[in-house]
Amino acid sequence: MCTLNVPASDMTEIKQSVEAVFKKAESEKTGIYVFDRSELVGVVLSVTVYEGMVRQIDQFQEALINKEAVRRLNEKHQLYSDVEVRGAVAKQIPKIDKTDGWE
Repeated sequence: MCTLNVPASDMTEIKQSVEAVFKKAESEKTGIYVFDRSELVGVVLSVTVYEGMVRQIDQFQEALINKEAVRRLNEKHQLYSDVEVRGAVAKQIPKIDKTDGWE
């Protein structure tokens, strides 16, 4: 597994002082890899870093949704008339029922 160049900790350090590891993550403004017998088992993030990542993911998703909407709006679409969609009922004058509660 390829790991990023970020600070690391081990389970012993976590067990001794989890607060110190969180403080280290906050001061470094990055995640702290946690190893157990040289196997990467997790990442400790400060609240600030985690919330920043969540905000950035939300922004990326919003940008992706906007790009997809623009792409769809720029596509050529086949347009259909009301009669083609609904048939002969489209030519009928609607009957208004004043007792149905919609008015």
